[in-house]
Amino acid sequence: MPLLNPNQSYTFSKIFELQIEPEDFVTEFGYTLERIRLNLPQYPGTLDRLEELRSRIEEVLPYVSLASETSRREVLISQVLLDLVHYTKGSIFDYIKLSFIQSLI
Repeated sequence: MPLLNPNQSYTFSKIFELQIEPEDFVTEFGYTLERIRLNLPQYPGTLDRLEELRSRIEEVLPYVSLASETSRREVLISQVLLDLVHYTKGSIFDYIKLSFIQSLI
């Protein structure tokens, strides 16, 4: 049974609202999903918590679904944000307040 109605148009937010597992979503279009570690350019400074962050994320990835925004936020983004606060000594609350205010406009 198809996950998406071919006679309906979908926005990104609508697709995320459907909470379709990524594996099922790509299968809908005849593809397969392979989760691999990317080799991206590296920051030249010292990141004293990077290995711990990477280890925490890689440990849980096989056991969690990232199909919903909430799970991505809680499993991935929150851990990265907390370490960014450590490195920058900046406040994430200013950004959160700004995002909240913009969402009200």
